[in-house]
Parts: sequence; C-alpha cells; structure tokens
Amino acid sequence: MRRRSPQLRPGAVRRWALLARLARIGRDVRLVLVVAPAGYGKTTTLAQWGEVEDRRFSWLQLDDTDNDPAAMLGDIAATARADWDPGELAPVLALAKEGRTDEAVGELAALLAGVEPGVVMLDDLQNKLISALVPIILIRRPS
Repeated sequence: MRRRSPQLRPGAVRRWALLARLARIGRDVRLVLVVAPAGYGKTTTLAQWGEVEDRRFSWLQLDDTDNDPAAMLGDIAATARADWDPGELAPVLALAKEGRTDEAVGELAALLAGVEPGVVMLDDLQNKLISALVPIILIRRPS
C-alpha cells in the first residue's frame, strides 16, 4: 500500500544518533531531506522515527504515477489529510491537469495551511521528475 509506512524487519538496526537528531527537529521546520545512496537504511530509519514521533506521521511511497503533477499533488494532499471533501481538491487537480502547476501548487499550499501539523514522508522522492514541487509547496504554505 502506498500510504503506509514499511513494515520493519525484526532485528533492523536502530540508528540511535540519527533518531535523536530527527526527534530534535522543531515543529517550525518545513522540510527535512535524508540523502544517502540506495541501501543505506533511509526508509528504515524514517519508519523507526515514525514509530516514536508524537506528531501525526503519514507516509507516501512514490511511484511512476507521481511524475504527473496532478497525480502527485493529489497524493500529497491525500497523505497530509485523509478526509478531504472531494470538492476541496477539485480546483487544485483541475489546475494541475490544465498544466497550470504553479497555480495548483499555490492552491494546495493554501489548503494545507489548515491541516493539522505533522510529518508527511515522501519516500523515493529522488526518483521523481517533478520533485521540485515539494519545496515550492512548503515555501508557499502560509506560516
């Protein structure tokens, strides 16, 4: 399932120093990037963080469908909040489908301003052609 954190394997190594650093991240921080080569345990470490994090923690495993701006924006919105009224997201998705991505990002950022703060994990973002949308959403989001 794309919106569930991965199951941790029994005996998975806990990277206590990294988990401690993640735990100290302030609630005002909008973007954290964890970068390392494949196989270094990024997903495992972040799933372990989700187990101990007191903020709402949601997960989206990105795939090739997220190379489409409308699909990615819809997936990010659904991950940030599960109970959207379909009418709330319709304008955002329509703008993205029309190729008006900049406007769609602005609309989504405004909608996300009303969502309970939490952590939204976008796993495998490095593989997506439009990964630049994520920082733009965060920058435009009202404080």
